[in-house]
Amino acid sequence: MVYKALLIAVDQYLNTSPLPNTVNDVSEIKRLLLEPPSFFKKENVEVFQGNIAKRDILHSALTSFFEDASPNDILFLFWAGHGFLHNNEGYFVPFDGDAYNPEDSMIKMTDVRDLIDHTIASTVLAFFDTCHSGAIARNIQHEMVRGLEVKGSGKVLIAACTSNQWAWDRNGHGAFTDYLIRGLEGEAADANGEIDVYNLYSYVSKKVAEEFKDQTPVMKSTLTGKPLLLKRAFPLGAFPGT
Repeated sequence: MVYKALLIAVDQYLNTSPLPNTVNDVSEIKRLLLEPPSFFKKENVEVFQGNIAKRDILHSALTSFFEDASPNDILFLFWAGHGFLHNNEGYFVPFDGDAYNPEDSMIKMTDVRDLIDHTIASTVLAFFDTCHSGAIARNIQHEMVRGLEVKGSGKVLIAACTSNQWAWDRNGHGAFTDYLIRGLEGEAADANGEIDVYNLYSYVSKKVAEEFKDQTPVMKSTLTGKPLLLKRAFPLGAFPGT
């Protein structure tokens, strides 16, 4: 069983406003995934940000990530950035995304959904923290949740909010990702110091809802059997062998 992660922070854009907090989000997620004790190894964690996060590069990275997986792989996808809605089609906006030509410059959410659906990897964990303003943001969230609903066993999608809500930023992070980070640091651990995806979602959802009455994270899960363990959390000074 191999744990692999693809972390995307689209913080810079040619044609719209930057989202610098996404870099903080991905940096912290990477740190936590690799921090011992961990199931992830550095060589199996890819990060795309800045002007490297162009459409063709991201499309190629996503395709390889899902299509080249092995049956026993566990895939962890995290995406933070802008989204766009055009003719009822949801898109993820890369660095070079153009609202006047979304079909050729952006990545369809349904294409990402199809990659998740068809990968032979045993498990997929997909986390999306997109933040926008106004009604278009709510519509984009709706398209994201619907367009990326995962199918088949062993696949989980956790989105930052429901279809008609905003996904808030504060303190240098998306609020959703901030609580995701805290959960992975140990606040979502059970009595044995372990974190599974259900405990993590329960923690993040509760904390976000307590802080923002108008933001409720959404989880779609088709995992079978025991909950998937993401990482073990130990109190300071209590790591094995210390």
